[in-house]
Amino acid sequence: MPKKRGREIIADRQIDDLSTVKTMINGDIIVFTSLRAKWRTVETNEKWRADNFYSFVDFVKLKSNQYLGGYDKDLVEMKDPVVDKIVSDDKVYDGEVVVTFSATLKTGNNARRVAQ
Repeated sequence: MPKKRGREIIADRQIDDLSTVKTMINGDIIVFTSLRAKWRTVETNEKWRADNFYSFVDFVKLKSNQYLGGYDKDLVEMKDPVVDKIVSDDKVYDGEVVVTFSATLKTGNNARRVAQ
């Protein structure tokens, strides 16, 4: 079950699903995926949680292959998913949240980018 972070995101506009990869200062790579959903779905739909988590795991494996040339589960630190409320400018909450999955690929300074 994703952890509620208690943070509120102010958004009048649509927040689209987002997946991204960033290189950290120490050379490690952080992989994120954020999904918009209704809190009730996140809370009660185990299939939704499992499908999205395993989709994220596949994304992490893909990025590990691209950036490191392979996948080693000992070099991947999966974080617990977190949930942030989406509120309007006037702090109205309509039950929507952003669920963020993240993982760190432990590379030290040995990361390399594979040409696509």
